[in-house]
Amino acid sequence: MMFLHSLSVPFADAATPPELHFAFAQRRELFQGQGSKSEVITELFWASLNGIAELTGTKRFPRSRPKERVSEIVKPFTFPR
Repeated sequence: MMFLHSLSVPFADAATPPELHFAFAQRRELFQGQGSKSEVITELFWASLNGIAELTGTKRFPRSRPKERVSEIVKPFTFPR
């Protein structure tokens, strides 16, 4: 969705489509054990993955090492349960 359609809806607003609220909530569940920081951590995780996808899709990252990039970006977001 984020790469195929231009969205003009604000983030986390009443005007945001329910599907987008749902998608964010699914990501937030990954970090539910982080208390009040879960929202910020979710936003940073989403932004990091979004950046990797954007840079890869626009060929501004080399085609090599895609799995390594994702593996490394996930590490700071891995917390003990």
